[in-house]
Amino acid sequence: MADLTIYGGGLSPFVRAPLMVCIEKGVDYDNPEADIADPAYRAQHPFARVPSMRHGDFTLFESSAIMHYIDDIFDGPALQPADRQQRALQDAWMSAVADYVYRPVLTVVIERFVAPQQEREPDQAVIDQAVIKVRDSFAVLDETLGKSAHLSGGDINLADFGMYPQIFFASMIPDTATVLKESANLSRWFNDLSSRESAKSTQPQLG
Repeated sequence: MADLTIYGGGLSPFVRAPLMVCIEKGVDYDNPEADIADPAYRAQHPFARVPSMRHGDFTLFESSAIMHYIDDIFDGPALQPADRQQRALQDAWMSAVADYVYRPVLTVVIERFVAPQQEREPDQAVIDQAVIKVRDSFAVLDETLGKSAHLSGGDINLADFGMYPQIFFASMIPDTATVLKESANLSRWFNDLSSRESAKSTQPQLG
């Protein structure tokens, strides 16, 4: 049994990101499902979402906070820039994941995959509006990655591992996969990260 436990299924991109960080650092971890209805779990995550983390007696919630903690506490290659300004850019991109990328991609996922399970037709108007937002956010990412190999410049860091699971889901949906293919720099970045062991070993089973 590992000393570090990250709760939540791997289908969540916000769970997958810290798992990737663990693999990059060489940190052993357990990854059980989270019973969000259990009051004991709510003691770890006050909003009853995923992920949450337990390290010994210490608990923590929120994906970005967990990623920072793992990099700060455990040995292994540093996954944050030493330069303070580059680190600030890293953190800005980590915030941008949730603010600008996650929601429109999730909207398309819900309409394409969840709607049929609920025995309703996907709402094409909702999809079209979400794809516009995906296209806008991908244009920003593509422009940024045209200037450097990684989101905040310099070496690969937490911003890249936080963003990657979101782009992975976009790559699995025809509506947004088309936008990704049109984004040459973003596609290059995505393919580079996809070749890493941390991406391969955490890839969710979608079918």
